Amino acid sequence: MKRFLMVAVLGLFAFTMGAYAQKGEKALGVHLNYATEVDNAGLGAFFMYNFTDALRGEVAGDYYFKRDHLSMWDLNLTLHYLFPVGDYVKLYPLAGLTYTNWKAFNEHASRVGGNFGGGAQFDVADNFSINLEIKYQLVADFDQAVFSLGGAYRF
Repeated sequence: MKRFLMVAVLGLFAFTMGAYAQKGEKALGVHLNYATEVDNAGLGAFFMYNFTDALRGEVAGDYYFKRDHLSMWDLNLTLHYLFPVGDYVKLYPLAGLTYTNWKAFNEHASRVGGNFGGGAQFDVADNFSINLEIKYQLVADFDQAVFSLGGAYRF
């Protein structure tokens, strides 16, 4: 039993020692979003930079399609902490700041808030990855969950 436990722990350790992103790595990408409060889809673009092998920053902007006289866009500054769970998969929690701007009929509002969530990165080629992400934007009078599917070119 002790031998099995030791092999299992070593196997788990080896499994999680997959390749980290490298310090200084950059990525540009696009994503498709769905936001729950505006109940609509949107498109976004993002830039990521790895400060360390495990800590990455992201700047993103999103535009949500106009629906029922409501239009919205947001800007996000987010940090990701990467946990490799295999050679080609990384999971990450995320936290950051968000700036939202929306307009309905003749009313206009903008707010600063926070966001938190998590995601998964799947490296499908040496310089291309697919990302799945869910985050919750905490904004006064306008909290919402945002689901994203995107692709990024790494360089």
